Amino acid sequence: MNRPIATATEDADGVTYIGVDGTPALAVTMARLGAFGKSPEVVVSGINHGYNFGPILHSGTVGAALTGATQGMSGLAVSIGSEDPQYLEVAAEVAVELLAWLRGQPTGTVLNLNVPDVPKAELRGVRSATLAAVNPSRLKAGVAPTGEPIMILRDPDPAQDPDSDEALLAEGYITVTSITGVQALPDTAAADHLARRLP
Repeated sequence: MNRPIATATEDADGVTYIGVDGTPALAVTMARLGAFGKSPEVVVSGINHGYNFGPILHSGTVGAALTGATQGMSGLAVSIGSEDPQYLEVAAEVAVELLAWLRGQPTGTVLNLNVPDVPKAELRGVRSATLAAVNPSRLKAGVAPTGEPIMILRDPDPAQDPDSDEALLAEGYITVTSITGVQALPDTAAADHLARRLP
């Protein structure tokens, strides 16, 4: 990659923002390499507009947190239950509280946090959750206002496994799910198969 992929911008309050022309995982990798200053200890990704529940490992938000785990950091992926959220400050408050706890956990811990987009007083509480099972009917393809194809995750279904993030979100709970990062394990069967067929 021989082109500039990061641009720094300073706002009226003197806060510098750095935009990365790439995926959230690339931004994490660049930060780990010291491209923006001292390498971080924890990756906080989000607040994503829209939930990331169930089989969400393809999500850029969750992917950034998992990438941090593969590079010696812990990660917190944060999502709120609306494409046009009205209560971002509630999700931010919850995330800050969880981040304080996460910093004391073993390196490589990754948490997926989903917060309903409601006033704080309307939250039903916090639940530890499993990832909902794959349910293709919950997904559909769509088109963003800019014309790009997007995947749309429909509203959570309360009929899912009652301990799953999807069902608990449908009931109005904040959900926290611990996600194990990617592990590279040797696959001797695959390697042996390939070795027998190559000269």
